[in-house]
Amino acid sequence: MTFCLAIDSSLRGLSIEVWDKRFDVLARICDPEKSGATKSVVVLADAVLRKAQIGFPKVDYLVVSQGPGTFTGIKVGLAFVAGMLKGNPHLLVRGISSFQCLPQEICLSESSPSACVLMASSDGAGYIAMNSGDQVDTIVAPVYLIDQAQWVLHKNSSKVSLA
Repeated sequence: MTFCLAIDSSLRGLSIEVWDKRFDVLARICDPEKSGATKSVVVLADAVLRKAQIGFPKVDYLVVSQGPGTFTGIKVGLAFVAGMLKGNPHLLVRGISSFQCLPQEICLSESSPSACVLMASSDGAGYIAMNSGDQVDTIVAPVYLIDQAQWVLHKNSSKVSLA
């Protein structure tokens, strides 16, 4: 059987999951602490594999978040994957956007047919990700904060108010 170890340390804390070949989550461990991900990534990876009742030798794929997110958080996840590849060069690796996961995770956890995620960046701009119904595609486009209550989506020269 094919198993995947997925790591996201790019946004808030650390989240590690084990998926089977159908992408069903077999085990998940989340540590919401913003600090300490560097120290805990190996410990939590081992714990989630034990929780899924598989050993690391059965893992065929590694999935890691490549952002957007904090520089240090992204670096933690990528460094973990790089270390795993040193001893296990047969592993296949895929980097994914945090935004590919967030709206769907919200839909699943809230039993909602659609979700929208807004993430501010340090320069006053930000990003938006949306999905709806069975659509698994996520739209990611830059947005600009007009005031405290209104975001404007700029895509293909059209403006959509999200007030």
